[in-house]
Amino acid sequence: MRFPLDKVFIYSMNFKFYYNVVRILDPLGIKSIHKIPTEPLPNNGLVISTITEKKFFEKKTLRKSTFEFNNSLNFRIIFMKEDICSQEEFFSKIYRNGKIHQELIIGVDPGKHVGIYIEADGKELSKFVSVELKYIAKHISDLIKKVPSKRRILKIGNGIGIIEVLRHVVFPLKDKFEVFIVNEENTSAIFRHNNGTPRILTNELSAKEIAKRDGVLIKNVDKLLSDYKKGAMIPLSRLANSQ
Repeated sequence: MRFPLDKVFIYSMNFKFYYNVVRILDPLGIKSIHKIPTEPLPNNGLVISTITEKKFFEKKTLRKSTFEFNNSLNFRIIFMKEDICSQEEFFSKIYRNGKIHQELIIGVDPGKHVGIYIEADGKELSKFVSVELKYIAKHISDLIKKVPSKRRILKIGNGIGIIEVLRHVVFPLKDKFEVFIVNEENTSAIFRHNNGTPRILTNELSAKEIAKRDGVLIKNVDKLLSDYKKGAMIPLSRLANSQ
């Protein structure tokens, strides 16, 4: 089970350890709060400390197991080596499978109902449809913290509704992803049930098709936004030449 990194408390009197952890968290946009081990534990969040300071926590009756959730307080304590310095080592301690993904890909099918498909290293994590673009942006922003990846890719279909997706989803996240515009032609193809009844692919399945396709890398999202007119679609060939 993954523990969200919304709140990280660094309980340590070792300032080298503290600054090492902060250097790992800051580039990921994860805020941390510094405490000393003798201070009370938080009501929720992730608590990080050193192995040598574990004795301070063993005296606290609230927690006996390092990797156990407390149903009433909802926090977790992890003890690390004092000289920790890499993201890989850090997240191998936080996540039980010890894995940082090589590639996180998010496919977006724009429109009135926006389809979202998310995969990491080729494995599907989730897919959904939403009309709330701010919710989608927040969901993706939270996902970055929960699924550490060496490379993040955001692929958007070049269809009607793309301008709103660019404004409300892509623009706030432009510094955290490589952004690609993808030809979404035939991503909503009709297929048939066993009884022969035709059915349109759902928005999230269209987003999955978009996530699997190659696209044009957008190096300047600000310029792309200024070039788009609401309801208009820019051919991919023109996008490629303008980058």
